[in-house]
Amino acid sequence: MNYSLAPVPLAEIDLQDTAFQISTDPDVSGLAASIDALGLLVPPILHRVDGRCVIISGFRRIAACHALGWTTVTARCPSASTSASALAGAAVAENALQRPLNLIETSRALALLAPHFNSHAELSAASEVFGIPENPAMIQKLLPLCRLPQEMQAAILDGTLSLAMVQELGRRPLPAGKVLSALFMALKMSLSKQREVLTLIEEVCHREATTVADLLMEPVFADLIKDPSIDGNVKAARLRSLLKQRRYPAVHAAKEKADALIRALKLTGPMTLTPPKDFEGMNFTLTMRFQSLDELKHLHQRLHHLLDRPELAQLLSKDL
Repeated sequence: MNYSLAPVPLAEIDLQDTAFQISTDPDVSGLAASIDALGLLVPPILHRVDGRCVIISGFRRIAACHALGWTTVTARCPSASTSASALAGAAVAENALQRPLNLIETSRALALLAPHFNSHAELSAASEVFGIPENPAMIQKLLPLCRLPQEMQAAILDGTLSLAMVQELGRRPLPAGKVLSALFMALKMSLSKQREVLTLIEEVCHREATTVADLLMEPVFADLIKDPSIDGNVKAARLRSLLKQRRYPAVHAAKEKADALIRALKLTGPMTLTPPKDFEGMNFTLTMRFQSLDELKHLHQRLHHLLDRPELAQLLSKDL
């Protein structure tokens, strides 16, 4: 594509037209300092359309020049007859060939190119030329990202939502997906914990014939999520615990009864008794810590008395 270099008044540039914008970083302070010191080394690409200038590439450079108080920039201007596909290719290549693109930027780049190809397979075959080599399956996953709500895009950029979780949420009905994404953005959890919470919520909703929104609006959940005095990690742990109690009420009741029986045994200090996790296994664990033969003899006596306690017999029978 051929360009002509020309001075363009900043006032003629349409800053509202972001159709070709790929970059997601709004901070231009460092770039402005560089341009102020060294000048505008790479002129932006501007295309005249109906008496106005549309930015094809160089959104951050234009913003930096505005911040510096410039009134005119030297720009590369393609001819008026330049095709839309050529403009899209120039925007993508200039971004992708200079730096690695994040997920949202890659999605924007693919969305610019996609209308000019008949299939994801064709786009994939050409993608390497534009600096974004992706296979058709990945293109299908990435394309929708730039159409997500801005808060979800921000969560993807800061790592709160992974591409895998976005795919998971995209398979849910839109109302549920929005509520769940808001939850995961509020409580920053690892992908494995997000999946655990997602499974628990959906199982509780299925079991109780309710919706995700209605479940999470219940005070026990809503108050926890909104409480600013509780650390995020603590909130996430409590949420998982509450959901497990709700999903497995019988297990929760059995655990509370077992805890009460163990407390009644008064196994404090060097002797502890641990039941099987979720009472699914058969093995109880009795731990004794000692540093001398006398301590071991004392623990032996305690164990002898423990064997006669009805609470232990009830625990071992799993009559909970």
